[in-house]
Amino acid sequence: HGNGTQDILEEDPSILFISAHRYGNGFYPETGAVDEVGKKKGQGFTVNVPLTVKGLGNWDYHACMERMVLPIMTEFDPDLVIVSAGFDAALGDPLGGMRVTPAGYAHMTQQLMQIAGGKLVVVLEGGYNEEMTAQCVDAVVKVCLGD
Repeated sequence: HGNGTQDILEEDPSILFISAHRYGNGFYPETGAVDEVGKKKGQGFTVNVPLTVKGLGNWDYHACMERMVLPIMTEFDPDLVIVSAGFDAALGDPLGGMRVTPAGYAHMTQQLMQIAGGKLVVVLEGGYNEEMTAQCVDAVVKVCLGD
C-alpha cells in the first residue's frame, strides 16, 4: 500500500489516489483500509481496495480493475495517470504472496493506457523476486512503447 503517497494526497480533491493492495493479518504497512477515503476537502478522492486473501492472480486483479478502478478513474477523468508499480504482487514474490503474471501486468497497463489519452507514468515501487520483477517490468515497458 502506498501509505506515504496516501498521506501526502488525502486532503487534495484535485488528485485521485487509488490503491489495490494486500491487506490484513499483520501485512505491512497495515494501512489502506476500505474506510480510509481521504480527509477534509479530499474526502472521497482516496480509494483503497484492500485484498485480504493471499494468492490472488490475474483474474482477480482484472476483476478489481474492471469493476472498481477503471470506472472510478473514468468518472474522475484525469489528465495524467501515475502508477506506483508494486511488482510484489507478482507470481513467486516472497513478500506479496500473490500470483499476477507478466501478462497480467501487461493487460492492466493496456487498460490504464485507455485513461487520460494514454498519458501514463509507471514508477517501479516494489518487487522482491528479481527474475519475475524483471519479466513484469519488461511486459509493462513493452505495452508503454506500443510493442
